[in-house]
Amino acid sequence: VVAEQVEQSLQRIRTFRQRMTTEVALAYGTTPEQGRDVMGWYGEFLDDMAAHLEFHPFLLGERPTVADFVISGGFAAHFDNDLYPRNFVLDRQPSVLAYAEYCWNTEYSDKGWLPDDQIPETWQPFFEAMQKHYLPYLMANREALDSGAATVDMDFGFGMVSTPCRAYQELSRLDIRDEILRLPVDDLARVRRAIPEGVLEIS
Repeated sequence: VVAEQVEQSLQRIRTFRQRMTTEVALAYGTTPEQGRDVMGWYGEFLDDMAAHLEFHPFLLGERPTVADFVISGGFAAHFDNDLYPRNFVLDRQPSVLAYAEYCWNTEYSDKGWLPDDQIPETWQPFFEAMQKHYLPYLMANREALDSGAATVDMDFGFGMVSTPCRAYQELSRLDIRDEILRLPVDDLARVRRAIPEGVLEIS
């Protein structure tokens, strides 16, 4: 009887967490269809990140970069202190949460990155995901904003979903584009040699 009561209590907690997570997501513009797919999208990222961490402690080698702190900061804000997403990460790829915590607690390091500004080969899945999903979304979002549409219809690999247009995504795209274009010619050439063709095509 006690075991049955415990299981019922746990099920109520799971249901409550799921409902609260869904309500928060909807409040920020996520549709119910997207909510069902987020597990798949984010799970794939966790798998790719865990594969990368088998070879490198940080994104670009033995030393953290600003990008490491951006990712680990997201974990601190959205995953580490919320039991539902935290448990999802721990069940799927616990090494990614350990990486985030390592970033929070790391001290100055004189270790280097890869020579000649190389990008680890383990980044290839991230680049492929950008080319397949994120960049087409940025373009579709821009076109929808230009036409005055309220939503963007996209297939991110788990079926067609309709997502609200987001002006901040367009502002971010323009900001990144301008940062790239402001690079000195030689530096821009080095960046383009290091990153596969098409990944930076956000103009």
